[in-house]
Amino acid sequence: MEQRANKTNKWELFIGSAFVVYLFLLFKIILLKWNSIGLDAWWYHFKTFLYHPYLIYERQANLKLFDEISRGIDGLAISGSMLFTNLIGNTLIFIPLGVFIAELSRSRGGLGIKIFVFSLLLSLFFEGNQFFLGIGIFDVDDLLLNTVGGMIGYIAWKMVTVGVRVLQPATARGLKSTSHT
Repeated sequence: MEQRANKTNKWELFIGSAFVVYLFLLFKIILLKWNSIGLDAWWYHFKTFLYHPYLIYERQANLKLFDEISRGIDGLAISGSMLFTNLIGNTLIFIPLGVFIAELSRSRGGLGIKIFVFSLLLSLFFEGNQFFLGIGIFDVDDLLLNTVGGMIGYIAWKMVTVGVRVLQPATARGLKSTSHT
């Protein structure tokens, strides 16, 4: 029994550590643009916003749902790179979030709703920071795609965990096995 608890603690430590690394990578990708914007530049943008809040009126934002998504689909005939970056990239980048939250959650009740809300709020955090700091464009389509990504991660996690339970031998699930001799 103690060996099982130790194995569980190591798994939780591994998942928790991987989650922290994942959040760092999200920050690096979304807000630091893979180092094209360094922390010093990010800090400069932050201070500029604090000292000159009126600059917010010069920021770009897409508040029309499906506007960038439809533009990406229309542009597919011209160039597939925007479609990949915007549609697929914004979805894929949040899939691990759904898996991590599901795996780290102690309570399974309402887990889908928790992941939906957390995905939406984390995406809103990143989009809001891009907008206020002037290092990106606030896009409601990104909110949608990121949230969908989190939910896809949760659904994938759910399918795997149900599949593992179904494929386990009856004795591993705690059921009595009957042997025929």
